[in-house]
Amino acid sequence: MTVIVRKLEQRRPWDESPTSRLDEIQADVLNSLITDDNKLSVFELDQSEEQECRLIAALAIKRHHIVTLDIVNISKDVLAACGIEHEKVCGGTLDSVVNNWHLDLVDLTVSKMIQFVIRIKQEGDFKRYTKPSVEEAIRESVNKNQITTGMLGEKMRASLIKRGIIPSD
Repeated sequence: MTVIVRKLEQRRPWDESPTSRLDEIQADVLNSLITDDNKLSVFELDQSEEQECRLIAALAIKRHHIVTLDIVNISKDVLAACGIEHEKVCGGTLDSVVNNWHLDLVDLTVSKMIQFVIRIKQEGDFKRYTKPSVEEAIRESVNKNQITTGMLGEKMRASLIKRGIIPSD
C-alpha cells in the first residue's frame, strides 16, 4: 500500500482535544500543515521501513542540529477521498532518491484541508523518531552514500562530526 508521509512540527496538538469531547481536533494541528500557495509538501512511500528511515535522515539533515522528528503516514487513497490533487515535484533534501518521492498537494481549499485533517486524526499512523533514532538513520544514509555530506550546513556538519557520524575534514 502506498502512503503519504508528512513531517509534523508539533505532535502535541494531534494528541489532545481542546475540550472533553474526544472527536474534537485542536486548531493548532494546522501549524503542522502549513500551506504555501495552496500547496502542501508530502512524500509518497511504499510502506517500507527502509524508505521511511531514509526519509527521516534526509529531513533531519536539513536542520541546524539533530532533533526529534514526528511524522504521520496516511493511505494515499485519502487524497482522492478528500478531493485533493497532487503533483510530482522534486524535493529539496540532500538525498536525490528521496527528492523523487516528493509530492505537492495542490489547489488546496479550507474544506479540503478540514477533510484531510479529520482523516489524518482518525486514520493516521503517527510516529516519533527520537534523537538517537534520527542519528542512526543519518549514520546509515551517510554510510550508504545516500546523503551528500559536502552540502551540509556548517552547524549540522559540526554536530555530526562531534557525534562521530561523519569524519572531520
